[in-house]
Amino acid sequence: AAFAARKSGKAITLGFHGRKSHDLIALEECPVLRPPIVSAIPRLKDILALLFTGKEDLSVLVTDTATGLDLHITGLAKDVKPLARAEATSAALRAGFARVSLEGTDVLTERAPRIPAGAASLLPPPGGFLQASAEAEAEMARLVLAHLSGAKRGADLFSGCGTFSLRLAQHMPVYAAESGRAAIEALRAAASASPGLHPVTAEVRDLFRNPVSAPELARFDALVLDPARAGAAAQSAEIAKSSVPRVAYVSCDPATLARDLRTLADGGYRLLRVHPIDQFLWSAHVEAVALLEKS
Repeated sequence: AAFAARKSGKAITLGFHGRKSHDLIALEECPVLRPPIVSAIPRLKDILALLFTGKEDLSVLVTDTATGLDLHITGLAKDVKPLARAEATSAALRAGFARVSLEGTDVLTERAPRIPAGAASLLPPPGGFLQASAEAEAEMARLVLAHLSGAKRGADLFSGCGTFSLRLAQHMPVYAAESGRAAIEALRAAASASPGLHPVTAEVRDLFRNPVSAPELARFDALVLDPARAGAAAQSAEIAKSSVPRVAYVSCDPATLARDLRTLADGGYRLLRVHPIDQFLWSAHVEAVALLEKS
């Protein structure tokens, strides 16, 4: 859950912004969130109260992991005193958080926050991108693996921490590319610590400026890409020129997905089906898994 927090007088408001608004709607309970996150809200407010210095809004990311809650707070004012940081960290320790990070820096790890990824166990970097729900991630992975099954060598572009790479590596050698260095380091660590996986080659690479070219893609017979909301225009153009027979495109934005699917179709790919995944319940957002092939 990605919360926003604000202080007014002595009161702490923790919740979500209204749609297309800066209004902060206080949250006391939520039927969509994992129960451990909802239960932690009162303790979260106590921790945040120690870190406010003025009227700044804080961003609060809470992830329910296999070993407990992972807390990442950003937006801190520069004049937050070291004592306040220490007191907040101690309060989080007493509250039972597995890890606490401030502005991308790990300040407390009581238990390494682990995320299962197939047969592997992933330690995401503070604030690292993860899917919104474990159930949706499992369904997306099932669709991707089924479409790419039987391949001899796969590529995972915009790989993040390895949601798909680590699962694919149970069946084939995998090349993964992602611009975030911390994400790639987490992927490498998970792959090396997971016995029984095929080799995973992970590269820090900006796929917007330096997409994997069609000649480079010639060594793969399966490919998954999962770009951010902006899509993958440059990378899709290279895939369209390639001979990779099967592609799975995971997207959180229907407009950029449609644009990139047009590029792939113009390059000879046939769209087999698109699976919507409603992992953002009661919102206008939708995830989609598009499955394509080229003869």
